[in-house]
Amino acid sequence: MSSMDYRFGIEDVGVAILQELWNRVALQTVELAKETRDVVLEKDSFREFSRSVSELNTLLQALNVRKIEAAMGSEFTKAALEKLNGQLRKALKIIKDCKSGSRLRFLLHSHSVLSQMQALVKEIAATISSFQLINLDIAVNLKSMNNQIINNLNLMEFRMAAATETIASEIQNSITQSSRNRENAVKLLEKIAEAVGVNVNAALVQNELALLKQEKQEMEVQKKQAEALQLSQLIQLLYSAEIVSRPQNEETYTYLNQYLIGSFICPLCNEMMLDPVAVFCGHSFERKAIQQYFNSGKKNCPSCREELQSLELTPNVNLRSSIEEWKKRDMDWKFQAAVPGINSNDHLRKNKALEDMQVLVEIPQYAAKAAEEGLIPKFVESLKDTRLNTRAAVKCLYCLAKYCDDQKVVANSDPKFRIQFLHLLIELSNKSKTAQNLIRSNTDAVNHLFSCLDSDQPSVRIWAMKLIQCVSEGHPDGVPLPSSPVKQTAINTLASILTYSPDFEERSIAAGIISQLPKDDIDIDEILRKSDALKAIHEVICSSDEEFGGIGAPTNQDKSLLENALAALLRFTEPSKPELQRQVGELELYPSLVRVLSSGSSLAKQRTAIALAQLSRSTSLSVSDASIRAEQANSIPLLHMMKLFPDMSWCCSASTENEISCPVHGVACSQRHTFCLVKADAVRPLLQTLSDTNSGVAEAALMALETLLEDHSTLSHATAAIVDSQGVVAILQVLEKGSISAKTTALDLFHKILNHSQISDPLFQRSEGILIQLLHEDALRKKVALVLKQMNVLPEQSSYF
Repeated sequence: MSSMDYRFGIEDVGVAILQELWNRVALQTVELAKETRDVVLEKDSFREFSRSVSELNTLLQALNVRKIEAAMGSEFTKAALEKLNGQLRKALKIIKDCKSGSRLRFLLHSHSVLSQMQALVKEIAATISSFQLINLDIAVNLKSMNNQIINNLNLMEFRMAAATETIASEIQNSITQSSRNRENAVKLLEKIAEAVGVNVNAALVQNELALLKQEKQEMEVQKKQAEALQLSQLIQLLYSAEIVSRPQNEETYTYLNQYLIGSFICPLCNEMMLDPVAVFCGHSFERKAIQQYFNSGKKNCPSCREELQSLELTPNVNLRSSIEEWKKRDMDWKFQAAVPGINSNDHLRKNKALEDMQVLVEIPQYAAKAAEEGLIPKFVESLKDTRLNTRAAVKCLYCLAKYCDDQKVVANSDPKFRIQFLHLLIELSNKSKTAQNLIRSNTDAVNHLFSCLDSDQPSVRIWAMKLIQCVSEGHPDGVPLPSSPVKQTAINTLASILTYSPDFEERSIAAGIISQLPKDDIDIDEILRKSDALKAIHEVICSSDEEFGGIGAPTNQDKSLLENALAALLRFTEPSKPELQRQVGELELYPSLVRVLSSGSSLAKQRTAIALAQLSRSTSLSVSDASIRAEQANSIPLLHMMKLFPDMSWCCSASTENEISCPVHGVACSQRHTFCLVKADAVRPLLQTLSDTNSGVAEAALMALETLLEDHSTLSHATAAIVDSQGVVAILQVLEKGSISAKTTALDLFHKILNHSQISDPLFQRSEGILIQLLHEDALRKKVALVLKQMNVLPEQSSYF
C-alpha cells in the first residue's frame, strides 16, 4: 500500500467514526422529540421544544457530514457532535424522569426542572451555531431551517404557569404546615389531577404512593437525607386525603413532627443538624457549616441576609433536644417498619429492611428488641439467599451476639430459643473470622458451651457441639478449652459422648472435636489415654468394617462417624506419642484399618493411610534402632535384647512361639505391639488407593509406602515387596494423573525402586515415556531428569540439570 493510499484509508476511518456519531445524534433527536410530545405539565413549552428537536433531526438527515468535516476539521466536528449528543441525552433524562416519577414531586420541583430545561436549550442552540452552517456550501432552505431552529431555541422560555406555581406553593405549604385535614388534602389532589388531566381516584393515589416510596428509598440509599424527608412528607400528604388506607406498619409521623422536620435541616449544608447553633438574629444552623460561612469573610445571616452585629454562636439546646427526640421516634418507626420487611418474601423489601436494621441494632436496645421479635432465624436464613444483603445480615447477627447479654444466658428454659441462638453463632462463625475469634477468646462463652454438653436436652447439646467444632475447625490452636480442672471434665464428657451416645451425629461431632484438640498438650494426651476414647474409636472402625462388608451401603451418618473417628485416631498414632501408640497396638486394630483402604470414602482412605504411615514410621525407626544394637551386641539373642530394652516399641510379639518371618524385617516383626505394612498385608491396598484421584488420598498412601524405604538396611527387600504387589504400575498411574505434590512423592519412590529393584522391560519403556512427558512440568523437571539419567535416557551433561 502506498503512503497516499494509507492516508486516504485513515481519513475514511475518521469520516466513518464521525458519521456514526452523527447518526447517534440524529437518533437521539428522534427519541427526545417523541418523549417530549406527551409531557403533561407546561405542555406549550415542551411541545415547542419537541417541534424544534424534530426540525433538528430533519436538518441532520439532510446534511452531509463530509462537508462539515472538510470545513470545520475532524477534531472540532467530533468534539461538537459529542457535546451536542451529551446535551440531548441530558434533556432526555430530565423528560423521562418527569414522566416516570411522581407527579406530586414533579409539581413541587417544577421550577427547578424548568430552569434546567431553559439552560439546556440555550446550550443546544449555541452548539448548533458552532457548526456555522450559514457559511457552508449547502442549500438555501437548509440554511434557513438552521437559522430558524437556533432562533426558536434562543427565544424559547420554560416558565412556570401561574396555575402550576400556585399548586406547587400549596403542596409546599401542606407538607410543612402544623395542621392538616382531609378536606384540604382532597382539594389539593383535585387541583393536581386537573393540571395533569386525570381524575382523582384510589388508583391514582396508589400509583403516586408507590412512586414516592421507591424514590424515597433511592434517596436514602444515596444518603440524600433532606430529599428523603421531603418525600416522606409527600407520602403523608397523600395518606391524609384518606382515599387509600394507610398500611398498619406504614410510617406514622405526627403533624408536630411534620412541622418540625423543616426546621431540622440546616439551610447551609442541607443536612439534618447534629450541633445546632443560633446566630445573633435568631436563625439556627449546623455549627460547622456556619463557622465555614463566617470564615469565608461573610458577616450577614444566610437566611434573612441581615448584617449581624456579632458573630457569636449560641447552642440551640431546645432545637437539639427536638431533633434527638424526633430521631428516637424515627428509629422506633424504622424498626417497626423493618420487622415485617425482614419477615416478608419480597427480597427487595427484605434487603431494604436488612439495611435499616443493621444500623439500628448497633444500639443495644434495638438489638434486644430484634431478639425479642424472634428475628434471629430470619437473619440466619438471609445468609443462605444470594439475592439478599448477607453483609447486612451478618452485621445484625454480630450486634445481637455482642449486645444481647440477656439472650446469651443459654440457661433460658426454652430449648428452642437456645438452639436458635447457637445456630446464630454457628452461622456467624462460618461467615466471619472476627466472630469466630470473638467466641474463642471469650472465656465465659467457652465455659458455657462446654457446660451445654451436660444438658438433658439432646438438641441443645448437639448444637453446642456443632459450635465448638465450627470455631475449632482449621484453627491452628484447635479447640478452645476451659481451664483446669474443667478441661479434664470437658474432654472426658466428649469421650463419654463418643462412647455411649445412641445418636450417630452426636458421636461423629464428638470424634471431630477430639481430633481437633490442641496437639502439643501432654495433659490432654494423659486424659485421653485414661479415657475410653480409643476403645470407642476402635468400635466405630470395626463396626464400620462389618457394615462395609455387609449387604447395605453405609449411610452418610455412618461415613461421617467413621471419618471423624479416623481423624481422632491420628492423635493416637503420632510417633511422638509412644504411650498412645502402645494402646493402639494392644487393640489389634490393624486388620480393620487395612480394610477401610478398600471400602471407605476418599476422606476415610486418606486418614487411614496417614494413620498407617505414622504407625509404620514408628516401627521402621524401632526396627532400625534394634538392628544397630543387635549388630553392636553381635551375639545377643533377640529375646534377650527385648528384656534389655523393655520400653522400646518392638516389632515382636509377647511370645516367640509360632513367629513368622517378615520378608522385609525378618523375625523381628509382629502385628500385636507394633505395625508392619508388609506383615499386615497393607502394601497392596495402599497401592490400589493410588488410583483415587481425590485430593490428598494418593499423597497419604505414598507417604505410608515411603516409610518402608526409610531403613537403608532393608531397602532391597522393601522395594521388592512393592514391585511384587504391582507397585510400579500404580506409581506410574500417579505420575500420569496425580497432583503435582503426589507426582513429586511418586518420583522419589520410583527413584528408590530403580536403585534397589528390577522392573520388567515393558514397564521400563512405559515409565520412560511418562517421565519424558513430565519434563514439561516446571516444578518436576529437575527431579524427572535425575530419574531419566539414572535410567540412562538422559546424558550426564543434559541441559535439564
